[in-house]
Amino acid sequence: MDEPENSVVVRVTNAPEPYDGFGTDTIEVLPLVPAQGRPPYRRVAIRSDALDWQTLRYQSGLYPVLDEQTFAEWRSHGLVIAAIQPSASEPDDSAQRA
Repeated sequence: MDEPENSVVVRVTNAPEPYDGFGTDTIEVLPLVPAQGRPPYRRVAIRSDALDWQTLRYQSGLYPVLDEQTFAEWRSHGLVIAAIQPSASEPDDSAQRA
């Protein structure tokens, strides 16, 4: 059975927005980055009829395209980390700025 033309598939990628094709929209930018420090991940809605093409486009720039389950597995294995992590070597001077 064919999917309706206007259906979308949600994926997670850290490809920059210029890699998005027609019918791909950012749902949200996530506060998470790859452990190697590349751009932050974002959740995108991809038109189902463009899913294969869009996946190949992201992968052509060596950016992953993950379903929610795989993204959760990457997080649990430490491949995805919080975007902002306080440095243990820098003192907390927030009281001085107040």
